[in-house]
Amino acid sequence: MSNAEELEAFTFQIAAKLRTQRLAGEEARRAAEEACRAEEANRPPPLPRPTGKPEEFREFSIILMGPWVPGPDMGPMLPPRLAMSLGPITVNPLIAFPFSAQRRFRWDVRYSYEDAKYATPNREIPISLPNARLQPATAPKVPRLFIISESFTWDIMVNARQPSAGVTVHDVLHTVCRFLHTALIDQTMCDASQSHRTAVRNVNRIRLSQSIGPSGICIFDLLLGTTKFGGLIHKPDHVANNFLREDDAFFVLSFEN
Repeated sequence: MSNAEELEAFTFQIAAKLRTQRLAGEEARRAAEEACRAEEANRPPPLPRPTGKPEEFREFSIILMGPWVPGPDMGPMLPPRLAMSLGPITVNPLIAFPFSAQRRFRWDVRYSYEDAKYATPNREIPISLPNARLQPATAPKVPRLFIISESFTWDIMVNARQPSAGVTVHDVLHTVCRFLHTALIDQTMCDASQSHRTAVRNVNRIRLSQSIGPSGICIFDLLLGTTKFGGLIHKPDHVANNFLREDDAFFVLSFEN
């Protein structure tokens, strides 16, 4: 066989392989198109939309909770600094300052947070329910945050108990409750003025006579009776000890009578 004949035979072999591949590809595309047409033909018709407005369906807000859906896979979690670069961090409405007649958070911090309730004119939601307490505390979610208040000088650091889920409403309430129920050391009372020490001791004496809360003087006694949880609000650009803490997200905790 001459060189020309060998080249022609080799060329035909390559052409035959390419043709086989082309035909197989065309067959696969036809099969895929037929499968799509069959799936489209068997697809059930869309559900009819009920008449009415979303606000008429109480369940509508449960399904479409936006950023407050509990769970580690729902919504982004950002480092505090990156979250703050997007603007003020939004606090979950369950615990956001200020409250109003239309929405209240009923928790006297002298008692356990497990007894707290979120109240609207139509219903009360026990905060102990998983679909409430496991909601993210902020949007976007953050792995930690700090709480400050005009009522005391300490920062309360709240870490996410489940890092992938971010700080939750439960994390905030649990940490705040544990902090406020901590016994005051003698040095703290010594640093206060005489009139303030007297006021704190009077509040403590009345509380203990009513068998409310733990024994001894607790941090919440410094609130002098203003012990209703008033909500959180983000405080950007918080300055602590003359330093701007850009990597930490701070929230102001308020109390009410």
